[in-house]
Order: sequence, then structure tokens, then C-alpha cells
Amino acid sequence: MNNEFAVFAFAGNFSSTERRVAIQSRNVEYAEGIAQQMTIECGFQPVAFRFETMSDDGSIQNRSGWFYLGGTVETLQDITGKNEPGDSRLIHFLEESGLNKIVTNNCPYLVRFPLRDQDQVLSWEPVAENGFGMR
Repeated sequence: MNNEFAVFAFAGNFSSTERRVAIQSRNVEYAEGIAQQMTIECGFQPVAFRFETMSDDGSIQNRSGWFYLGGTVETLQDITGKNEPGDSRLIHFLEESGLNKIVTNNCPYLVRFPLRDQDQVLSWEPVAENGFGMR
């Protein structure tokens, strides 16, 4: 038997944390509601979520792309056009990985992630201010 989960990612200091929540189906609006509840309970919002189907033996059978909770999409051309010295490692990573886009998110602080074809950026605002008051 397979079980469906929404996996929520939180950006942390020097690491990332994920929280898996059992769900009935892959419903984006329902998962956004869970993210809102987590924002209220934790004091800061998840960065993104994805869906996973897990078998009883714990193996992942199917995994969706990431659904980023808000953010700004930038292309490799946008980033190189800014000519920011601090972006050189990011540019190198994107070129070496064959990726062309990133999403920049501010929850609860500025973070950047590669944006792959299967990923989506949702128009989303938390129901409550995050714990750091940056929204």
C-alpha cells in the first residue's frame, strides 16, 4: 500500500529542515493551508513543499517538483547582467548544472534555490507575520 505525503522545507541556519505530513491526495490548496498553519504554529513559514508517494517499506515511489511559497524568479541572464561579484559561485553552479533559473525567497530571510522545470512558484502570502518580522 502507498501513502501520500506533503513534505515541507524550512530554511535554517546552515541547514535545511523538512517536515513530512500525511495527506489524502495531492492537493496544492490543501498543502498551502497546512503551510499557513505551520506558519502560525512555528512563527515562520516553510520555504516550499512537494508531494511524495511512499510505500510501506519506506521507499519513495513518486515525488513531485517543489512548490515554492512565493518568491521572485530570475534567469541566468538576469543574474549575470547584474554583474554582482557575490554571484560568481551561483553562476558557476547554474552553468555546470545546466540550469537557467532560480527562485529568490524571503521566508524568513533571503534564500535562493535552483528552479527546475518541474518546480512552480506560487503566489502566496502567510496569514501571519513570521517570527522575524521581515514581511
